[in-house]
Amino acid sequence: MLDCSSAGWYPEPELFWLDGEGNIMSAGPTGTTTDPDGVYSISSRVMVEKRHNNNFTCRVQQKDINQTRETHIYVPDDFFMAQSNCSVSISFNVILVIMVVFGVVLFIWMSRNKMKKLKDKGNEEQQKLMTEVKSSNLEEVLKNRNEDHRSTDQQIKALIKMSEELKEQKKQLTDQTEEAETMLEENESKLKAVDDEVTNYVGSTVEKKAHVYLKLKKIIAESNEKLTEKKKAHQQVELITDNLMNRTCDEISKLEKRKQEIENHVVEIKKQLNKNET
Repeated sequence: MLDCSSAGWYPEPELFWLDGEGNIMSAGPTGTTTDPDGVYSISSRVMVEKRHNNNFTCRVQQKDINQTRETHIYVPDDFFMAQSNCSVSISFNVILVIMVVFGVVLFIWMSRNKMKKLKDKGNEEQQKLMTEVKSSNLEEVLKNRNEDHRSTDQQIKALIKMSEELKEQKKQLTDQTEEAETMLEENESKLKAVDDEVTNYVGSTVEKKAHVYLKLKKIIAESNEKLTEKKKAHQQVELITDNLMNRTCDEISKLEKRKQEIENHVVEIKKQLNKNET
């Protein structure tokens, strides 16, 4: 085994082994290193056999700068091992290499299995943690949805109660309007009776009765005017009440729809929770 190394090169050089006849020899892999300044060092080993001249050359060259360095090596015959010993050494080296390779493979296999178990365990713990987080978030969402559901239900009940009160108020207004109309009809009837009485009356007291009639007519006219205004006011209140009732019905319809959406969402969340628990 011959070893050759050279340092102080830039750019990176090439290394060749040559036999005594100048032929390139098959050598092991070339090792290249660099120092902090970027200067290259190169080395290589080659296994040689006994030849007729035992001359070998290590050549390092850099084509870009056209620089070459080489070392000539002569190996005496005494340095070469006998063929039998060489075979035993090669066999031993082969067995040693096989054992080393097997040990490396076994180590890598065990390391990968260990890493896989750790990874699986980590994934399992992460999945468990994510499941707990999702469940926690879903439970929080479910809690909020239930609160929304209760709040919406209370609003709906309050609006329904308000709608019933408005209906009752409308009924009272309708009754008051009917009473006012009745009073108006009665006053008109009384006025007509007075007119008939004065028209058919004959005597010396016509002037007096006429005065009474005019006074009575004025009173009834004022009463009728007030009743008419009261009727208009009642009708205005009734119109406002109708509008308020319509708006209340619309709000109830929207809240009912919202309530149904929340209930559907709660059902889906419960299904997801059951799925996560499974």
